[in-house]
Amino acid sequence: MALPSKNKLAEWYRGDTFFGVLDELSLPNRDGDAPLRIPVLDKIRDQGLFITGKIEQGCIKVDHHVQLLPQKKIFQIAQILNSRDQSVYYAKPGENVKVSFYSSEREF
Repeated sequence: MALPSKNKLAEWYRGDTFFGVLDELSLPNRDGDAPLRIPVLDKIRDQGLFITGKIEQGCIKVDHHVQLLPQKKIFQIAQILNSRDQSVYYAKPGENVKVSFYSSEREF
């Protein structure tokens, strides 16, 4: 895949190799100072309600207040778990997180 194939079945293809195309891709800009954006992938009810997702931009810290959309309600972050389910104080863009909030579950 890194070098062009010499197989007679692929003689017609003259383009870049798969890895060549991957090497040319640019990484997305993940700005830690931008407004927080975490697309929610799942809600988990395990000793409270956790929302899982990947931080696309912005940073979160325990005890910060965030607004959840589309409900437009403001919640305070109670706990952040990283991808290894370890409790962390903050998380940066590109990290997969589970976040719990100080609130009743009925508000979600």
